[in-house]
Amino acid sequence: MASYLNKNEIQASLRILIKQYLQECKNSNKLCPEFTELLEHNFLAKFVVYNRSERIIEIGIEDKGDDSETVYPTIQTYKFKLDDAEEKIVTSCGNEDSDLEFYGRLISRNNLTKNSEVVLMH
Repeated sequence: MASYLNKNEIQASLRILIKQYLQECKNSNKLCPEFTELLEHNFLAKFVVYNRSERIIEIGIEDKGDDSETVYPTIQTYKFKLDDAEEKIVTSCGNEDSDLEFYGRLISRNNLTKNSEVVLMH
């Protein structure tokens, strides 16, 4: 059975999910695969790692403005303190249908809905 959610309901559920991911990271000292997948999606990241000693999420994003003719891309690393990351992650969330469908899949995988599938309503 499916849950039919509109944009606002998906965004509200996603905010709850992000809080859960951050709390899980604090408790286990690692990023769960779904949280990594969310961060990679939102930031178009080349890598996402958790620095346990500093309690920081590090996200590597390819620098598209680099005009050098090197073989390897330039990667910018952004760091978010775990305690301050929630708002940065929430504001990175997209509003396109493809983004909302992706978030719906994450929500359904993490039991935030009573049904197995989240369908975007327009």
